Amino acid sequence: ARVDAIIAQPTDNAALSAPLREANNAGIPVIAYDQYIEGGKLAAYLTSDNRQAGVLDGEYIAHRFPDDKELKLVLVEYPQVSSTVERLDGFLATLRAQGQPYRIVATHQAVEPVGGRRAGEQILKEFREKGSVDVVFTVNDGGGLALVDVLAGAGRDEIVVATIDGDPRSVENIRKGRLTAIDAAQFCGPLGAAAMRAAYSVLLGRPTPEHQLIPTFPITKETL
Repeated sequence: ARVDAIIAQPTDNAALSAPLREANNAGIPVIAYDQYIEGGKLAAYLTSDNRQAGVLDGEYIAHRFPDDKELKLVLVEYPQVSSTVERLDGFLATLRAQGQPYRIVATHQAVEPVGGRRAGEQILKEFREKGSVDVVFTVNDGGGLALVDVLAGAGRDEIVVATIDGDPRSVENIRKGRLTAIDAAQFCGPLGAAAMRAAYSVLLGRPTPEHQLIPTFPITKETL
């Protein structure tokens, strides 16, 4: 179509690699936001500071428990995209930096409600006794909210959940003391606006940062 620019929000780091290279060959600038695209040249890449979001969760979880307690930790991850990998890396690195011992007792993959419910049901099946899991870390509210619904419905209110996104329903869980202790919020509207500004700047030939990070904010009972 000989467009002037392409703005993309990928859901897979590799799926758009070939089209990105085609756009590069055609001289069409590509701006990606939220997720990265491997295997070509992006004119600009904008994303929430996902590692910072994981760090914020890790700091708060370490604050919630005694320094010498080994946390029994369940991870609900999603290794297919850069943002969720960075969130998990930041979370675990911060627990280590805080000197908080932990043991990963299970891992699941989920970023949407079906996967989140499945992960919650599996946790209930594998860890029937209260106290057998201390913390569940979910890489987003897409899967995390459904997981919290399953665990809360089973009365497992001793489990502490740390998550990322800032979905209003997750904030309400924090308000009610319903498992979720922290949700590191990202700001999707400003992220989209920043992507459009970057595209406009590229088309005008202005100097444009190739990598821009939008800060996240820790929502807890203290910061509601």
